[in-house]
Order: sequence, then C-alpha cells, then structure tokens
Amino acid sequence: MKINRSIDYVCTVIVLIWLLLAASLPQQVEAADAKWKAQYWNNRTLSGSPTLTRESDAINYDWGDGSPDPNIDKDAFSVRWTRTVYFPTTGNYNFTATMDDGMRVWVDGTLLIDSWTDSQVHSISSDTWLNAGDHDVKVEYYEAGGKAVAKMSWVPMSGPPPTPIERWRGEYYPYQNLTAPPAFIREDNDINFNWGLNAPGANMPADHFSVRWTRYVTLNPGQVRFSATVDDGVRLWVNGNLLIDQWHDNQNITYTAVAVVPGGSIPIVMEYYENYGEAIARLNYEWIGPVDGGNVVPTIPPPTTMPPTGIEAPPDGPYGVVTAAALNVRSTPEIGDNVITAVPYGTLLELIGRNGGWLKVRLPDGSEGWVGSSYIVTTYPLSNLSVLDL
Repeated sequence: MKINRSIDYVCTVIVLIWLLLAASLPQQVEAADAKWKAQYWNNRTLSGSPTLTRESDAINYDWGDGSPDPNIDKDAFSVRWTRTVYFPTTGNYNFTATMDDGMRVWVDGTLLIDSWTDSQVHSISSDTWLNAGDHDVKVEYYEAGGKAVAKMSWVPMSGPPPTPIERWRGEYYPYQNLTAPPAFIREDNDINFNWGLNAPGANMPADHFSVRWTRYVTLNPGQVRFSATVDDGVRLWVNGNLLIDQWHDNQNITYTAVAVVPGGSIPIVMEYYENYGEAIARLNYEWIGPVDGGNVVPTIPPPTTMPPTGIEAPPDGPYGVVTAAALNVRSTPEIGDNVITAVPYGTLLELIGRNGGWLKVRLPDGSEGWVGSSYIVTTYPLSNLSVLDL
C-alpha cells in the first residue's frame, strides 16, 4: 500500500511537470479572423455603402442565374472579401481564381490576379512566396449579367524560393482588355517599345491589343520617380499601390509619378493597351532621395510641373489642379474603395497629406478625401507633405 502511494505521488509530479512545460512552450496561433468578411453592393463598381455585410467560410460560389441573397440583385452586383489568413509554412503558394465575370486578388497589398472584365467562366492562377504567419488577403468580384461564379483558393507548392526576376515577364493579349489567355508570354529586357503601326509579335494584331509586364526590382529605400510613355493607355502598380492610372486613349504622352519604397525587392506591374494607330510603351525609373523620419529628402531638385493647356497654374503653397475629366475622390487611399464624389477638370484642391501614390485633399466645399497623385498638377514639392497613416 505504501509503495502504491509512492508510485501515485511520483506519477502526479511527472504529470504536473509535463503540464507546466507544455504551457511554457510557444503556441502556434492562427489568425483571429478565420472567416471572410463579405461586403455586397448592388452595383458593379463596389461604390457607396455595401447593401449587405456577412461572414463566409470560403469563396466558393456558383450562383448560376440567381442572386447571392434576396437583398442583392441577380445581375450588376459586386463583392469584396477580406481576411487575415494564417499560412503555416514558408514557401511558394499558388492562388487560383475562377470567375464569371471579373475578379481581382491581392495578398499583402500586392495584386496577384487582375481579370477585371466581362467574361464567361474561366480560371487564372498566380504564384507568390510567403513567409509563415499571418497575411492579408483581399478579393474583389463583379457580376455583369447571366451566370455568376466566384471561387478563390490556394495550395502550397514545393520547391526553393523564387529566383529574383532579372527581366520583365510580358504577357501579350490579342485583345484590348487583357482578356485571358495571352497569345504568348516572353521575357523582355526593358519596357522600351515603339511598334509604330506594327504588331508586337506573332499571332498579335497591330491594333486592339494589350500587355501586362511583371517584375521584382531591387531598389534602395526612399523616393523613386517612375515615368511611363504610352500610346494609348497605361496602369502602373509599385509595391501593390496603383501609382499611375491613365487607362484611356493617348497620343505618345509621358506620365510621371513618385513612389516611396521600403527598399529591397519591390514588385512592379505595368499594364498597357493599344487602341489603334501608333503603339508605344516605355517605362523608366530613377531613385531620387532617401527617407528621413518619414519625409523624403531629395538629392536633386524636384521637377516643376506646368499645368496642361486650359488650366490655370495653382497658387504657391500646397495646392494642385485636377487634370482628369472627372476625378474620383475616395474615402481611403485604395482603388475600388468608396467614392465620395467626383471633381471636374481644372478644380483647385488643397493638398493635406500623402500615402504612397495617393494624396489627401480638401475640396472647395471643405470636405476631404483621397485622389490619385497622377491626376494632380502642382508646383509644390509633394515630399513636403506629411505621410498620413491609415
């Protein structure tokens, strides 16, 4: 009996020690929001306040000719899903989006999949390297009419980390709106093309085509000036931020914008389309100054931007003039977010602050919002504006 009590005592002590050790070990904790936050709009542009907000376990929908909810129309609706996802291992992940009609997918602010066009059901995949831990994933979708399908998933892939891309990956589409699949994919040393009246390659038309170039570029931390020369339309993302958005017909015009980058390997995406006539696509960039305490310290004099014909020069100080026909003013510095209003060409705005390629402005009526910096002409150094946290 005494021996049994001794054995029981020893076992109890061992169990207590094991429990204490287990409690002291670091625990692998998954992201708090294990479900998707889903916001639904009764429009195709995710504009205004959402009609419906709910949680979803997965993005795996085939609504057919029906509606996602009695409060949502069966056609001309849009959805935004957001979630912080825990990825258990470091490695390469393949993301796949299946849609009818359009869908975009971001991971940590980097645009991985962009098929924002009317279409029949199709799938697009993209790979990205992720460190183990939490990552922000955002999916946007719109339905134009007919069948409605929205699915997005990912799977881990084996293999070593991706080799830094020394050239541009060029996806060439025989349509004007980057409609998949591409006619061909090739590596381009530079984005420096003047095709004139010719096609960019085999199985491509001379007019009504589009191209998407992607690349990781090693940059020093600080301020980098990007210049895109195009005929016709261009969009440029730097580190997941839309820096230049001029998706309309042009005649050999150069757009310039400045991005503040953290340094290291920075993802850059340039999209281009040719309508008809001459076809030109060029991209140049240069590092122009370090960052000191959140403010950019230029090492060369900043350029003086003169207003286009028909626009009065802005007064001295933090003021800018709108150069777009109608410039959307948004509640946050994010493309696709809530549009507060639109201001016409030539409107004078007060510049309050900046965040990436966005400017916070004060409108003539005193209201405030965010606009893309590439649509504002000013002689005021944007580096003098405070960087605003969200």
